[in-house]
Amino acid sequence: MQPRPIALTIFGILNIGFGLFDFASLMLSKIIGHANVSGNALVKTMQSDPAYAAWNRFSACITGVFGLVLLTAGIGLLLTQNWARILSIVYAVTAAIFIMAGSVVSYPFVQATLAHFPAVPAGMIGALTLMAVVFGTLLGLAYPVLLLIFMTRPKIIAAFGPEPPPA
Repeated sequence: MQPRPIALTIFGILNIGFGLFDFASLMLSKIIGHANVSGNALVKTMQSDPAYAAWNRFSACITGVFGLVLLTAGIGLLLTQNWARILSIVYAVTAAIFIMAGSVVSYPFVQATLAHFPAVPAGMIGALTLMAVVFGTLLGLAYPVLLLIFMTRPKIIAAFGPEPPPA
């Protein structure tokens, strides 16, 4: 029997954790979306921007699907099922594409949001927006990229292969 790589257990647990985090963030966004925002200009701006609201609805659907995929793949990785490794790879690729698309879509909104802060000089808004979007993108891409790297390593692939014949 081949030894089970520790990375399978780690990524199985991480997939489950990130899947649960996706569902928690969906619940939080629903709460914020229905909050009374009469005194909060920032949240009011988020709720009143039609492009941001449309992206938010689309993003919520995708986040729900990603959460379900991560939970399923995480359980499958803990059970050493090859379909879970493949599902994790599919998630990693689609999540990376979604994160990059989200960065492009969110750029103008982040710029408009920074304009609401009186402490931010007008000349710095563009640079701060770019830094925030790049940082957010890199942070968002960290897990999908690591997952993709580990799920395509030969040692991980071999763990899902057939048992070698007895000597």
